Amino acid sequence: MLLEFRVRNYKSIKELETFSMLPTKNSIDIAVDILRSGKHKALPFVALFGRNGAGKSNMLDAINRLQTLIIRGANADEESLIQHDFYKLDVEFEIQPTFFGIDFIAKDNIRYTYEVEFNQKQICIENLNYYPKGQKAKLFERTSDEITFGDSFVGTKSAIEKLLYRNQLLLSKVKGEKIEALTAPHNFLTNKIFYRKPGQLSNSSYLSHFAKNIFDCKYPNYRENLARLLRVSDTGIEDIEAGKRDLELIKMPESIDADLRKQIEKSLEYYIITKHRGETDDYSKLINFSIFDESMGTRRLLEIGGLMLESLHDGQVLIIDEFDISLHPILTKAIIKIYNSQKTNPNNAQLIISTQDVSLLDSDIFSYDQLWIAEKTFEGWSNYYSLSDIKGLRKNLPLHKWYLEGRLGGVPVINYSELEFEII
Repeated sequence: MLLEFRVRNYKSIKELETFSMLPTKNSIDIAVDILRSGKHKALPFVALFGRNGAGKSNMLDAINRLQTLIIRGANADEESLIQHDFYKLDVEFEIQPTFFGIDFIAKDNIRYTYEVEFNQKQICIENLNYYPKGQKAKLFERTSDEITFGDSFVGTKSAIEKLLYRNQLLLSKVKGEKIEALTAPHNFLTNKIFYRKPGQLSNSSYLSHFAKNIFDCKYPNYRENLARLLRVSDTGIEDIEAGKRDLELIKMPESIDADLRKQIEKSLEYYIITKHRGETDDYSKLINFSIFDESMGTRRLLEIGGLMLESLHDGQVLIIDEFDISLHPILTKAIIKIYNSQKTNPNNAQLIISTQDVSLLDSDIFSYDQLWIAEKTFEGWSNYYSLSDIKGLRKNLPLHKWYLEGRLGGVPVINYSELEFEII
């Protein structure tokens, strides 16, 4: 479970900002099943609102950036530079390091705290602590000059120090070196967080991925649950099935690059068929359609449904930027309710989204600590707060109305007279 994420000096984020999945004591009690792991609690769902350019995507992208540093860092060579997306509106921040910090519960049900500072050339600080018996204990602490290990660290310490480049995270070496003490936190940060930008969905590669899951029966009841989602959502689809093409029958020019060829073949190998009921007396007969005959909204629903089912099965943190694109607000609420119920979310999966769907600002369905606002200061940097941070908000307020009126922050200030364009 993700508990908390902290970031400083990253894109539009200048000062230290904290994004929390922890339920607050003063949050309004509604029908949300709080996730539990031992003594630890976390929210199953959080939505991030805010005007365009306020930094919603940057907060979610920062979580993904930390994950990418760990995954790709193992293959970095000694001279490669680290991508350093610093805050650019203050010249002093170009030479300051970016900071990421994350608190989470790994598969071993132990809380971990991982912190990283880096610039373009090196990892400046990297610390990993954990709480095996409720008390903080060090696994390792690293500066640009040295690494110190805690008493509970078991592994080849000297080999790690010798093989670690200054531009690599120590945690990124876990997979290659098989360091047992770091396996659980490494697995969570690399495998249990799944982030998707808007442009990464609605393409043939992802549809092929879901088709493969159906064809291989990778998850229990995966096809049946996807079909049920599409059917209940009133799309007109009664069922779905997946097939596999013979790649040898797909002809491509010999001049195509080998890597590109593999990419194309991967996107074409598996396919999805949707089944609709025809206008005949035989209601048992279903008519086949290609998934590409379906609307963008239907394909988007299938893709989000596929990701959701994987997340619920594996207990993943699913992060989707601009979640509501091409989705009806009623469908958006229905999907989110699945995460808010322990009955449909038994493995402590979490969903984090950014959205402009103001219908989600509903205190009858979501607690105030599940609704976050991204705001931009006059100087141009982003800051973040949940509705539970706003004093005096009572239950059953018309939140969507207050939000659009600017009472909660996060809305643009528009001078309509400036929109009187001179067309001729």
